[in-house]
Amino acid sequence: MWESGIEGLTLSLRYPSIKRSMKTAELLQMDAKGRVTLPQKVRGRSKGYFTYEVDSRGVIRLIPVVGVIRADQAWFWTKRWQAGEKAASEDIRKGRVTRVVFKDLKKFLKTL
Repeated sequence: MWESGIEGLTLSLRYPSIKRSMKTAELLQMDAKGRVTLPQKVRGRSKGYFTYEVDSRGVIRLIPVVGVIRADQAWFWTKRWQAGEKAASEDIRKGRVTRVVFKDLKKFLKTL
């Protein structure tokens, strides 16, 4: 619900490819959950996570967040795991790997 006294909000995006003073007569609709779909010409190919700030004039700026890691993938980016990835890459680069193909699952399981 809009507060009384606010006539509207202006949305601007921090993207170099978007013209700063893009004027449009296109209407945007906010649904009951507060979601607004930006027109394709405004959003371009943008997707992902954003943070926002509202200035004293009521201008909402969406700011792309770079480097957001999903919680279910955070383990991969731990220092310990990345050290293992680096070591494995080094082993592959230096030829310290052996490729073994098992055609029989039972034989493979016995090697574990």
